[in-house]
Amino acid sequence: MYPEETECDDLAIWESLNPKHKGGNLFGVGTSDPHFVVTLKKVQVELEKEREVRKNMEARFARWEQEREQERAERERERAANAVWQKKMEEMMNSSRKK
Repeated sequence: MYPEETECDDLAIWESLNPKHKGGNLFGVGTSDPHFVVTLKKVQVELEKEREVRKNMEARFARWEQEREQERAERERERAANAVWQKKMEEMMNSSRKK
C-alpha cells in the first residue's frame, strides 16, 4: 500500500505503512522523504482553496468593473447636461445681443 492510497495525510500512518523508512535521515524528496508526503487529498484541499480565492478575486473584479461603468455613465450624463446648459446660455446671449 502506498501513501497515495490512504485517506489520511498523517505522517505516522505513512511511516506505519513504510516501516523501512521509519526514523533516520533520508535523502531525496518524494516517497523516500516522509516529511514531504503529498497525497491526493492534500492536493485537492489546496486546489479547492485556490479555486475559492480565484472566485473571490473574480467577483471583486466584476464589482470593480461595474462601479467603473457606473462612474463612466454618470460622467457622460453630466457632460450631456453641461452641453445642454451651455447651449441654452449661448442662445440667451445671442438673443440678448440681437435686441
